[in-house]
Amino acid sequence: MSMSNVESMNAPQELNTLHPNKGSVHASTTRILYDPELIADDSNTDDDKHVADVPGPLLTSSQRKQAQNAVFEDYVREKDESQLQERLQGEENSMNSVDDIHLLASANGRRIIDRIRDYQSELFARAKAGNIIAVLDTGSGKTLIAALLLREIVSKEMDNRAAGRSPRTSFFLTPSVALTEQQHQVLCENLTEMPALVHGRKFDGWRKEEWNGLLNTHPVIVCTAAILDQCLNHVYIKMEDINLIIFDEAHHAKKDHPYATIIRDHYFKPSSPSLRPKIFGMTASPVDGKKDVLQAARLLESLLHAKIVTTKSLSLDTYAPKATVLEWEYDRLLEPFETPLFGQLKFCEDVSAFDVEFKQAKAISAALGAWSADQVWKYAFEEQHFHTILRKYERSEPPRGRVVGLVKATGLRKLKQAEEMIRLHHFAEPAASRDFLSSKVLLLYHKLCEYFGANENTRCLVFVDERITARVLHDLFRRLDVPKLRPDKFLGVGGNKSGQAGVTGPQVRDLKAKFESGIVNCLFCTSVAEEGIDSPECNLVIRFDLYKTMIQYVQSRGRARAKGSIYGQMVERGNASDRVKIEDAHYHELQLRRFLSDMDEDRFLENELLSVHGAFSKQKPNKTFKTGAGTLCNYRTSILYLDRYASSLQYENPGMARVMYEAEIAGGMFRFKTILPDGSPIKGVTGEAFPNKTTAKQSAAWETCYALRAGGLLDDNLNSIFFRQRPKNANARLALSSAKKDEYDMLVKPGFWTSKCGQVLDMLFATVIYLVPSVGLRRPHDPLVLLTRSALPPVPNFPVYLDGNIQTKVAFSHQTGPFAVDDTMLLWLRQFTLQAFHDLFNKDYEAEDAQMPYWLAPTKWRPGDIVPPNLRELVDLDGSKDLKPIQWSRGSDPNAWRDQFLIDKWSGKCRYWSRAVLPELNINSRVPNDVPDRRHKGAKAEKILEYTLSLYGSSKMRFLGDCDPSQPVLGAELVQIRRNFLDKVESKEFEEYIPEYYICPEPLTISKLPLGFIATALVFPAIMSRLDSYLIATEACQKLDLDIVPELALEAMTKDSDNTEEHREQQIHFQRGMGKNYERLEFLGDSFLKMTTTIMVFIRYPKSDELGFHVKRMEMICNLNLFNVAVDPSIGLTQHVRTKGFNRHHWYPEGLILRSGRGAPQANMKPVKHEIPKHALAQKTIADVSEALIGAALLSSKGPNNYEMAIRAVTKLVNSKDHDIQSWSDYSRLYEPPAWSTNTSPDGFTHGVDSAASKIQRRMGYTFRHPRLLRSAMTHPSYTDSIVPDYQRLEFLGDSILDMVCIRSLYDRFPDRDPQWLTEHKMAMVSNKFLGAVAVDLDFDKYLYYSGVHIPQQINQYAFKIRDKLAEAKRNNHIDFWTEIEDAPKCLSDTVESYIGAVFVDSGFDYREVEKFFERHIYWYFSDMAVYDSFANKHPTTELHNILTKQYRCQQYRLLVSNPASESTSLPARKAAPKIRAGVMVHNVVLSDAVGTSSRYAKVRASKVALQLLRGMSKPEFRKKFRCGCHDDYVTGVGGGEVPVGGGEEVSAL
Repeated sequence: MSMSNVESMNAPQELNTLHPNKGSVHASTTRILYDPELIADDSNTDDDKHVADVPGPLLTSSQRKQAQNAVFEDYVREKDESQLQERLQGEENSMNSVDDIHLLASANGRRIIDRIRDYQSELFARAKAGNIIAVLDTGSGKTLIAALLLREIVSKEMDNRAAGRSPRTSFFLTPSVALTEQQHQVLCENLTEMPALVHGRKFDGWRKEEWNGLLNTHPVIVCTAAILDQCLNHVYIKMEDINLIIFDEAHHAKKDHPYATIIRDHYFKPSSPSLRPKIFGMTASPVDGKKDVLQAARLLESLLHAKIVTTKSLSLDTYAPKATVLEWEYDRLLEPFETPLFGQLKFCEDVSAFDVEFKQAKAISAALGAWSADQVWKYAFEEQHFHTILRKYERSEPPRGRVVGLVKATGLRKLKQAEEMIRLHHFAEPAASRDFLSSKVLLLYHKLCEYFGANENTRCLVFVDERITARVLHDLFRRLDVPKLRPDKFLGVGGNKSGQAGVTGPQVRDLKAKFESGIVNCLFCTSVAEEGIDSPECNLVIRFDLYKTMIQYVQSRGRARAKGSIYGQMVERGNASDRVKIEDAHYHELQLRRFLSDMDEDRFLENELLSVHGAFSKQKPNKTFKTGAGTLCNYRTSILYLDRYASSLQYENPGMARVMYEAEIAGGMFRFKTILPDGSPIKGVTGEAFPNKTTAKQSAAWETCYALRAGGLLDDNLNSIFFRQRPKNANARLALSSAKKDEYDMLVKPGFWTSKCGQVLDMLFATVIYLVPSVGLRRPHDPLVLLTRSALPPVPNFPVYLDGNIQTKVAFSHQTGPFAVDDTMLLWLRQFTLQAFHDLFNKDYEAEDAQMPYWLAPTKWRPGDIVPPNLRELVDLDGSKDLKPIQWSRGSDPNAWRDQFLIDKWSGKCRYWSRAVLPELNINSRVPNDVPDRRHKGAKAEKILEYTLSLYGSSKMRFLGDCDPSQPVLGAELVQIRRNFLDKVESKEFEEYIPEYYICPEPLTISKLPLGFIATALVFPAIMSRLDSYLIATEACQKLDLDIVPELALEAMTKDSDNTEEHREQQIHFQRGMGKNYERLEFLGDSFLKMTTTIMVFIRYPKSDELGFHVKRMEMICNLNLFNVAVDPSIGLTQHVRTKGFNRHHWYPEGLILRSGRGAPQANMKPVKHEIPKHALAQKTIADVSEALIGAALLSSKGPNNYEMAIRAVTKLVNSKDHDIQSWSDYSRLYEPPAWSTNTSPDGFTHGVDSAASKIQRRMGYTFRHPRLLRSAMTHPSYTDSIVPDYQRLEFLGDSILDMVCIRSLYDRFPDRDPQWLTEHKMAMVSNKFLGAVAVDLDFDKYLYYSGVHIPQQINQYAFKIRDKLAEAKRNNHIDFWTEIEDAPKCLSDTVESYIGAVFVDSGFDYREVEKFFERHIYWYFSDMAVYDSFANKHPTTELHNILTKQYRCQQYRLLVSNPASESTSLPARKAAPKIRAGVMVHNVVLSDAVGTSSRYAKVRASKVALQLLRGMSKPEFRKKFRCGCHDDYVTGVGGGEVPVGGGEEVSAL
């Protein structure tokens, strides 16, 4: 099977290998991997043609990775080629007849048109021939015609681009954002080239270069008309650069609507008609008001320079069936009345803040009934909305004089009194009676009961005029008992009146999906749904409030798409106005149909310029000027240019960057003056006087633009010269690779041992080393004394493993000193030390006292003894005078050789502990079969004496000829001199360990060193190896002037494998016995580094915004900076990093002359000096070590909340002027509070701040010294009318502090968890989902200041769900209840972080206050972290890891990433973003693959696909499919060792 046949993203792909008896299947891409199971399986199955193996040695992990990487790259290359062929075939197929095109024409991707219809084909042909406006009923497929036209034009455009012609772009314009998203989804499914979606404020700041990039890569752009109008105004694009403009809902073209201005101001600039774009308009009616149809149609044709066309056959019922139109009458409504609640609130009727509510309540009492009228007050006094009212009232016209101020104070008291009244009021549940409901609502109730009771599949839209009506009806029908009714409301965006909050784009999409699926089956809608909902399932439309125009009637009726639909119009009995509305709509629709049917088929526009400009004959006063680039500034466009200029000043001054207009009124004329933000060289300009306010304001804007242009402050495109520059390094590549490695010197000996060599000695320092086993050892291990020239720094205890795997603590007693020493004592110490090197390690050294780095000696001291006053009492000289080993001689007492330490005179490998004399054996006895060959060369010697002897050849024969035949045979234990006691014995070593050897004494000697000393000294190489590491790490800290405890210093400097940072993978080249590695400390240090640098940029840059903060911080904490500082010669951390485990050759002292022993030179005896080896370190590893040192410094600081050393570590390791502090107190010393935060002058704003602050402070238990900081923490960025800044700066600060306190809590509570576990569980603690729940728990949602309409609805819906669950959760200790609720609005989580930042600043940077907040309000949720394992495991890569290792017990799996594939230049790229492919490989099979714009997203997608493919697969099926032979409990590791289950090679959470 070739790769081209593999299905995308889900077909497993076997590795290309060779069978031993078969030829190569893909010889050019063969990669040889060894798999014992595949070798054993010689069956001739179909799968074998894809897999072949060559027997050979087991590959190491790194070799296997290299082979698998190559195979995956081959797989990706073949797959890319296959997909390219498919794409080419698709391009070829797209050239077929348009009648064969099968298109998707629905936002949700449903296929609703199988073949193009005749009338669509006809209109498509006419659209190709000229500019047209297609007038068709709603649901008749106008968008499909537009898609066909786009495909035709884009196909030609791509050919033109390929031929090197200048690119031209097609624009699909809509009047609203909601329609833009909907139509973009339709076009994505129908076009071969991906259209760009452009809407939102982020495009306001784009310049010509950015637009050029978009236009060059996307032949189609879907956007709102205002965006194209703006681009044309700025001359970012010219009409000749456009080949097609599609106007959706073309009837909006009128007056100064962008549809009209695009044609009027720009369309005719190209002199040649061939350079102008084709125009295609779509609408259900050319009339959107009460106008003469013929006049309106001709005006629309003139405005869009296109002619109206429609189908010849006006009957489209077959394709777009029309609903049955019914009229339902209800009894005359009552006159507006006052409910009892209304009467109670009349005392505040004179408060202007409630003008709207009083009017609404009265109007609704008549239209909807008493219950609904009272809901107005309920909505008005909801916590969030009431605070909005208070803020507006506080910002209303400032008091002038004491009387006016008194009125405002009285108003505030009345508002709060009314709030209390509403809070205590009991709102009754509604019933379907006239006591609660109006006759109109009762009729609606009965009709809904009728239709939903008869058909459970009913989908209904109820149209109303006002948002508050939709909200009241929604709340009402949620409470009334209507069978099978599941209601919701569908509102527009904009406005912020009582009860009229709108919805967001995502909420619109969510509502549509729920409506189409039936989760919601009744929507109470405003007019936004007339154009915004296309649902084929809709079969009932009710006009609760009648339409005002014919097009409203046509469009709302068109929402009823299903066959047999009903369109119900609710009419008040005897109401002439309602009757007129209905008759007018029907009349104008009839007129429209007559007009369309009577149109001359060949009618064309005659005088194109005259007709268009005639449509705008009634022009307002205007002035214009044009730049050299052709950009035109007139009254209409000047306001847009001026707003952009003001926004460009935001980096000059992060305050409110907007234009203010100050009005003067004199003699009935308006004159405006502009006031520009701080930072503008021109502060403001006054315009001309006009009787019209809008024109006067435009005049001021135009005069200001003219002055800015004259002053050189606007360029040729009328953009500000204060370009909103992204801060330097905002997009810099500051990350480092963990794969790229360089060679660096590695210290093997600290400078401590040789720092004072060569000096005259009269004093020595003593350190006693003793062992404390966890259980009894086979023989006594006495303490020994290590004597040094300088005091050995305090070092921590650490474990070694003796007598198999008995954990034994190595402890140190630093004796008071120094001790005086004379020449005699020095001579004895030197002789004893050198003898110990000879007897134990077969090294004969020669040295003078001045060369000795340290000395060893036995001691009488035992733990608990008093320190002796002098060295002679500390050192045990008894029995240690004559140190020459004892040899066997004829007549020696055999028992004297029992329980001794025996030395092989001719081999450094063999040392024995002798046991009993074995009289039943002699020197010629055969060696037992279970004793291994001592030399590991050839056959085992047959006789015990020969087995003991290490001589060869003639020397051996001479010895055997002269030996004592009567010497005894001893039982003995072979000493494992080469063992790494710093680590446990592996199972393989257990198997090789033979407790009983048989030896003869004559080839050996008895060491006269004390046996207890010898037993401990045999561990001395391992002890010295660890001591050297402690000292080398400590010396690195001394370079940084950091007093980090040695244990943490070494942990921070230890990298124990090639892939230490890959926590759950099999470790490559793992170094045993090195202790803890740097990963946990790096995790802690990274968080502290982030926190302290954040605090400093917050202090240093009080006028910077969040992006500026981020960049300044990134410049300090990025891996590139940490790496550069660490490798600087003045620091040189690289030589101190520990990457190698115990090495028995490196522990020997330097400076001595080696006379004999392995490694001794044959001539030119020189002092021993260890060569400086090299080690390979990735740049990221070096940066990680720096962060680990910061973590170690943090833990080494003495006392609670002492961070001085960690702060100094950051200052040293980031080496930045932005972080040059030495102490925590420097924060408060450097901080200068902004004036706004300390202002306490009495005014309305201060009163509001104090009022809100007092409530929050009572709830939180912390009192602010500066309440305006709290107000700032509760001010959303959308709220631009505040005199305090929004919360973004405080949120940026609080985010890093909260991150630190959470990480420190987890670090301390779970000392054995790896960083990946800590990261996964920390994510729960700082997630938006959790912090949103905390914000509601703390009532922050009630005190958030914002503007806009979508925010309160999001907050209120979420807060309701949280509060509904919170009380029960606390009663039942259901700490993770918040994970079951939808994601919170981000602004809520932001308030928690900004509040923390505010408390931190207000308290004088007191970290303890943040810890108190954590303990009071966060810790409870995470008192049991085990409940969040599933939360962490939901990450696809983590879940995949768990399934593979725990369910299938598989270890040979990897997550691989390939570089972006290059595509053929003959085809344009469909997307600008590069495609990166990731794949999951299990054993020899590529299980899944996926692409993404980054490796992170690609890995996640590939993991998701893998999870889908594994779902439901049993363990036997898995093992058969992937030929998995991994053990259930252990798998084969590097070099054949057994590795416990728990980690694959590369799958880990990101």
